[in-house]
Amino acid sequence: MLTYLIAATVTFIFTTVLTIAGVGAAFILIPIFLALHIPLLTAMSTALLLNSIAMIFASISYARDRLIVWKTALPILIVATALSPLGARTAEHLPRNVLLWLFVGFLLFAGSMMLFYEAKAKEEESNNKKLIGYGVAVGGAAGYLGGLLGVGGGKFYRAGAGLAGL
Repeated sequence: MLTYLIAATVTFIFTTVLTIAGVGAAFILIPIFLALHIPLLTAMSTALLLNSIAMIFASISYARDRLIVWKTALPILIVATALSPLGARTAEHLPRNVLLWLFVGFLLFAGSMMLFYEAKAKEEESNNKKLIGYGVAVGGAAGYLGGLLGVGGGKFYRAGAGLAGL
């Protein structure tokens, strides 16, 4: 019972603070859950669910302020939603140590993105096919990897945006 109270308190604090900061809390919650002896797949799925809920609230705010490029966002949403369960199913069949090392790789990637990523100036007009293709590619990668690792796809999206020059 004490484990659940600690997990709930930590989850509430980190999810609230990091959502306000615009960052998902999965990268902190998964290691904390593991330290509390919560099974890895349970920790990953719970963290991913919390990131999804936080993303819904952030998306509502961004939509109200007209900050969403729908030509890119809808393909990302559709493809990521379709491939996230495939990533989660893959995670069920991987050894625990492999998943943990993949998560460590994600943490290193996410940390380097936070430290070194610089947004490029956006192009004024982009080709519709380019935006949709970008959305499908990034949505697929972010959805699958997010489902596999139990994290949101935001870091993968930023990396894809940098590579695509968007």
